[in-house]
Amino acid sequence: YSITARIRTRSDGTILSRTSPGDSWIKGGRTLFIRGGRLCFDIGWVGAVTSRAVVNDGKWHDVAMSWNSKLQKVTLTVDGTESGTGTLADTFNVSKPVVRIGFTNPDFPRGSSFFDGDLQDVRFYQQKFPLERNKDDSATVGKPLAEWTLTEASGELVKDASGNGHDGLVQRGTSNSSSTQESL
Repeated sequence: YSITARIRTRSDGTILSRTSPGDSWIKGGRTLFIRGGRLCFDIGWVGAVTSRAVVNDGKWHDVAMSWNSKLQKVTLTVDGTESGTGTLADTFNVSKPVVRIGFTNPDFPRGSSFFDGDLQDVRFYQQKFPLERNKDDSATVGKPLAEWTLTEASGELVKDASGNGHDGLVQRGTSNSSSTQESL
């Protein structure tokens, strides 16, 4: 599967996670996040893959993560360029998982649980995403299984633009930056 997002931040924090509804990071949880300024994909108690490129420079970045479960290969892409690869074997089954945008758990990633910046959109595909993200990516890789355009969130709801009904509830955290805008 693949996850893509358009982000702008000067901080660390989660882009998208699949974890338990509880307050602790769990074995087998999966999260795409920023740590030390670099894009990371982590499978709880298995390991993490980190990009070479820095993405917390306050500029817009198109980021992507593809995971091939058969080959156990993770590929991270920043602005259309491959920026990190690694092997992660997922042997854990998460019972009753939840998907979260902009948040993993209160205790992960440490010190920056919420995404602090701008998340324009997040997409989830059931297949590998190509290295370059085109404006009309649906024509090249098929329709996303879920697509959230966060700039169009209305009140406490963010609609799934894919039409598959994966609408989300907005839960805001407080910002660690000097801006007065709340984190999403």
